[in-house]
Amino acid sequence: MMRLVHPLRAPASPLFLSQPRQVDYPGFAQQREHSPGRASSSPHFIMAPPTGRPGCNVELKARLHDLAASRDIARQLATRPGEQQRQRDTYFHCQQGRLKLREIEQQPAELIWYQRSDQQQSKASHYLRVAVSDPAGLLAALAGALGIRCVVAKQREIFFHQQVRIHLDQVDSLGDFLEFEAVLDSLDQLAEGEAIVARLQQQFDIAQDDLLSGSYGEMIVAQANQQLP
Repeated sequence: MMRLVHPLRAPASPLFLSQPRQVDYPGFAQQREHSPGRASSSPHFIMAPPTGRPGCNVELKARLHDLAASRDIARQLATRPGEQQRQRDTYFHCQQGRLKLREIEQQPAELIWYQRSDQQQSKASHYLRVAVSDPAGLLAALAGALGIRCVVAKQREIFFHQQVRIHLDQVDSLGDFLEFEAVLDSLDQLAEGEAIVARLQQQFDIAQDDLLSGSYGEMIVAQANQQLP
């Protein structure tokens, strides 16, 4: 039987570390040098590593006040066709980082573990994506072993600008948000990714007060806490 843990009854262990300890990602820093068909002296970006391989990106998340205006800007910046997705993310309690099962309508599911610092400015996020063939079975197993922290449902519009994924999210019960993900091919591109995200922040006219530090999962839990009698 699947055991659901109410998000307000979290175990004592933290969902993430305020100062994440260094994690070894074997092979990630050398991906560019070992990738066939290109020289290591010519840095380039990938839109996402294959599932099962560690990845890294530079992220920025902000609250949106005008979804339509942001959509127009994203369309103007798009360098290739985008897509729309209906996503359901189930977050589980874990000792380090964040762990979620992402189910996408009419697409394969993924288990995603990621770790990043919680700050409003752009930040590096290390992650691992694992393809899931039986999302219902995995959900039941992880719910029983770890407990469910919260569930986030959203409509996501994805635009691609060079190496950056631009997400326009309509999150159930939370509102509208904008997210940038500059996907890195190697860790030595971190500064370049941060610069690109900073430029996009100016192009979308994102105010400092609208920047967010946590995930949608933390926002859902905080909202539930505020609704307690």
